Amino acid sequence: MKSVHVVMLLSLAVVTTNARTYYDAVAVDSEGRSADGREVSKSLITPQDCFLPKSIGRCRGFFPSYYYNSVSKKCEYFIWSGCGGNNNRFDSRETCEKQCRVLTVKRGSEPIVKRCNRQAVPPVCNKGCRLAKDSYNCTICDCSSRKTVCNLPAVRGHCRALLPRWRYDPTTGKCTEFKFGGCNGNGNNFRTQQQCMKTCGVRYAYVVATRRPITF
Repeated sequence: MKSVHVVMLLSLAVVTTNARTYYDAVAVDSEGRSADGREVSKSLITPQDCFLPKSIGRCRGFFPSYYYNSVSKKCEYFIWSGCGGNNNRFDSRETCEKQCRVLTVKRGSEPIVKRCNRQAVPPVCNKGCRLAKDSYNCTICDCSSRKTVCNLPAVRGHCRALLPRWRYDPTTGKCTEFKFGGCNGNGNNFRTQQQCMKTCGVRYAYVVATRRPITF
């Protein structure tokens, strides 16, 4: 029996279906653990990328592209210049929607009602995020206004010290250690891994299908 995979995150989500059996989504953190501590396989999609602002880059090219608009919750057309920009850029609307868009799985003409997973949302969101309601009236951590420092590259600086620092890597969703020279760095520079994850890590950002099948 073939499996069909539909991906969403936070106000986006990942739902896996087997034939006509649909599963509740269970959020897991960046360590691959669900709210009750169980290890769960997770998507490699980085949710922060979908919340990045549209960026045309700094060149003069003309490349039709799409980006996910976290306000309208739609993938929208724009022209990329050919260099620079950010990871919220896709070659086609279909690719954009596959990575970022909230999808409603339908049976016939009636949409399947999404159940809120109350255990998946912490009582307090991480720094840069706020508690909000999604289109299904479920409580989520909205990180659309998250500061862009978490997407800055690692900068050693011009000085010659070898200070241990941590920076957030948006491609892996983890904080990694690097050596800081001591001056002329940027905001993606933290003294501890805990401080880095508290600022940039999105807890319960990935969503995978695991429990409570709903069979039609």
